[in-house]
Amino acid sequence: MLSLDNSGVALIADTAIPSLRIKDTKAPAKRFVGSITTKITTTRTTAGWYFDALGLLKQAATNVARFTCNFATQQPAGLLCEPARANRLLQNRSLRITHHLTVTAGAGVFADGETVNATGGGSGVYRVANSASSIYALSGGAGAMTGTLTGATSGATKTISSAALVWAATNLTIAQDQVGLDGVANSASSITATAADTIILQAITIASATYFQTAYIKRLVGTGALYMTEDGGATWTDITPADTDWSRKSIPVQNLANPNVGLKIATSCDSFAIDCVQNENGSYETSPMLTTTAFFSRGSDLHSVTLSSLHFDVTLGALFIEGRSKAPNSTQRTMAQIDDGTTTNTIVACLSSIGGAQLAITTASAVVANVLPGVAAVDKVCRVAASWGPNYAQAALDGTLGMQDNALTVPSGLTTLRIGSGLAGTASFGGVISNLGLVLRTMDGTELTAVSNFGLPGSEPAIDIAPNDGRILDSDYAGTLTATAQQVSGVRPISFGNYQYANPGWRRRFRTRSRSLVLHFQNLNLVSGSYNGKGAIYVDGVLKTYFTSPQALGKFLVRLDFSSNADREIEIVMPHSAAIAHLGVTTYGAPITAPTSRAALPRAAFLGDSRFQGFNATGIDKTWMEILCRAKGWQHINLGYGSSGVTSAWGTDLVNANPDVAFVMFDYNNRSAQTSLLGFKNSYKTLITNFRAVKPTTKLYAVTSNWIDTAQDALPLKIADYRQATADALTEVADANNILIDGLTLTANSTASIGDGIHLNDVGEAEWAADIAPLVSV
Repeated sequence: MLSLDNSGVALIADTAIPSLRIKDTKAPAKRFVGSITTKITTTRTTAGWYFDALGLLKQAATNVARFTCNFATQQPAGLLCEPARANRLLQNRSLRITHHLTVTAGAGVFADGETVNATGGGSGVYRVANSASSIYALSGGAGAMTGTLTGATSGATKTISSAALVWAATNLTIAQDQVGLDGVANSASSITATAADTIILQAITIASATYFQTAYIKRLVGTGALYMTEDGGATWTDITPADTDWSRKSIPVQNLANPNVGLKIATSCDSFAIDCVQNENGSYETSPMLTTTAFFSRGSDLHSVTLSSLHFDVTLGALFIEGRSKAPNSTQRTMAQIDDGTTTNTIVACLSSIGGAQLAITTASAVVANVLPGVAAVDKVCRVAASWGPNYAQAALDGTLGMQDNALTVPSGLTTLRIGSGLAGTASFGGVISNLGLVLRTMDGTELTAVSNFGLPGSEPAIDIAPNDGRILDSDYAGTLTATAQQVSGVRPISFGNYQYANPGWRRRFRTRSRSLVLHFQNLNLVSGSYNGKGAIYVDGVLKTYFTSPQALGKFLVRLDFSSNADREIEIVMPHSAAIAHLGVTTYGAPITAPTSRAALPRAAFLGDSRFQGFNATGIDKTWMEILCRAKGWQHINLGYGSSGVTSAWGTDLVNANPDVAFVMFDYNNRSAQTSLLGFKNSYKTLITNFRAVKPTTKLYAVTSNWIDTAQDALPLKIADYRQATADALTEVADANNILIDGLTLTANSTASIGDGIHLNDVGEAEWAADIAPLVSV
């Protein structure tokens, strides 16, 4: 964050160590990098709960900020910004508690787990951990709880002044025997049905209002359904968990008096673990609130930063806020507010009560700007970017820009930046704020759109994309690709010199708006012969960079960075002769999408020796095959194998590559082996015949050898003899679709184009591409 600004504030709350950075170009003493808690003031009148980095439920003390994580994935989520709420359910972790007895004077001390008896005829088991000093909690209670309470083992006595039912159940075995969300043994409950449709309920006495009902559930035994209610069973909602891991379940919000909360197990012998059952005032869920003998009321979270600690000029600026709110779109959810301690002068960035984002500026009690971009998604990450200045106010939500205001006066005298609520906790965000940035300049609509899509530079969350993701399209290859969530690799159809593991020209393509991405690779080290590991990365069809893999087993990565946000096509082109597996992609702040398929493009197949594999070109993009195919709009299907000679059976492999146009070149390695000219010609003819059996009308261009240095052509049978044998083979096959290209006519015949006297260098490759292009077509 703030990578493009020399002054501003960046709050990063969705990391393992939440941090704050203050950049100040004018006042070095105000610069800061460190813990958020040293600069932010948090006020909350009560304790509160959150999930730590291990996914365990923890309690934060009064006035302590709560940075919470996803309890299932342990992924940091951000700074909790929640309204005041109350959980009216008692004993919300111990569903075995049936009675609360308010007791007064007596003698002795009751023992935990002992049976206690009331003179009125009632009895139960005393549970010290669920009790308070004057309220005793009993499990398994039944009968009239009046008179004197006596411990069957301890002999202790207490006078019962009143009794209240807590959880009431029939045909259920209930125990407090589960490891709870806090990781503590015996802190959560299990409920096991001994009959079908068994029910447990707790009645709450309270005035009519809106209440939201939740519980953490996991399956222990069975396959049947589990239901939940808050109207005493008039309405049951299926909350059956998908597996044996904890998940939080809720039912539709209801407006009613005296909620009667309960669970129903449909199938006898099924068993479930239950923790943190919660019935709270409001229309959406908030963090767990633990109860025993009394309900719990949590205070609202108030977070603020004093602007005097920052380099802040109120006359112009921009805010970026990222967060996730569980509150419905019918409520205002403040993400950030800058004010003077009153509602008279404010700059508010929020999710509005009409369903989108809002930048509202109030000056001297008059609303002078009201920008309303986009539509917010409930319980999804939202990004709001807002900017203001003299006669300027504009905002964007998740890439959607609002209607700019152009006539306003920005308020002065602002002193406080509030995070996640307004004054005194009004219009609470009702969720987590994960990132916030404040910069001291205006942003235009283009930048606001980009920032609300991806965040301020450097703040984008990483997105790991598996190599077999269907949005990554493969093309320009022959053979077999093996695709798993760990890697994608290819094997070409002809096993020769281990070059089947190299896939020159194979490309993988996808689109993304990410400003930065990392491509992950591994050299499988399966090619042992002559080697060239230089691949290419194209962006929107233009070469961006190369990657070079050393000839050793190991992983490597390529990072791409761009200066702006734009939808781009990323194209990976694999090198000449390295066995490269693709291990996936990491983007930042933006997913990938599928590009336009290349499947409809003509397939040009190149079967030959190292000169078709492209050995001495400095990169795969410099080979004449790649240059030609890009110019023609063809797929580049490479079947070049270093050190190979003409092999008649390979005509079938050429057919299997399904080309729309084919190129063949063999002679140099046959010259090195001094293959008989008749044998060479006949093998060439059979190769073509095998190809023609399936592809009778596809053009096949037979390219004869380029110029060879005299020192490389010292054997009795010369390269010229094999050029002639190639020409004779085509003459004898006598098919107009077999076309001879004389390699001697394609380059300046010297080491300027053919550096080692055998292989084309970059100059020669370019010459071949230019000279062949007008000669060939599909």
